Amino acid sequence: MRYYFHIIEGSSQIADPEGTDLPGEDAAQAEALRIAAELLQEFPDRFRQNSVLEVFCEDGRRIMALPIHSAIFNAVHAA
Repeated sequence: MRYYFHIIEGSSQIADPEGTDLPGEDAAQAEALRIAAELLQEFPDRFRQNSVLEVFCEDGRRIMALPIHSAIFNAVHAA
């Protein structure tokens, strides 16, 4: 199934027009954490506390809304 990872910052959105093929929702959630951690690592001053990575499946259903800064918490606790 194809999943789309959109960045939401207040009223602004950076859409993922291509999406990524993944085997299921668990894989999409893991990919969202990876993307959020990578964004924070590459652009540490870019994202505000209210920036969110929203994950949608190809049928348009939102499966996750991940605060981007939560990736720091998840990365620390996964180590």
